[in-house]
Amino acid sequence: MNYIPECLRNLPPQKSKPADAKRRKAARELAEMTIIECIQRLKAERRSKPKDWERGYNSSITVLELFAAEVSAKQWAGTEGAVVNQKLTTAGDERCTCGPGDGCTNCIAAHDKQSGGAE
Repeated sequence: MNYIPECLRNLPPQKSKPADAKRRKAARELAEMTIIECIQRLKAERRSKPKDWERGYNSSITVLELFAAEVSAKQWAGTEGAVVNQKLTTAGDERCTCGPGDGCTNCIAAHDKQSGGAE
């Protein structure tokens, strides 16, 4: 009988490449359907709002249409990968009352201080 080390005895099964590809394709299709549904809801909502709001609705619809094109062209990373798991805030950002990247005076001053001067 061959000896199998303890660490190799109960390894979880590995996912195959076709299974990963099918899962990514299903995620892309779901994302596309969701974006299309959002666009349709915005267009329906736009009809019942004042005329001066139309520009904002058109802008948001355009952004969603561009995002849908990225998803269908496989340029969208989805909910996995290094970008999602990347730490986007620093300890200083967490203490700030504004959202990260809002550009408040305190955040800009702290960033300038850390980087050694204004950019």
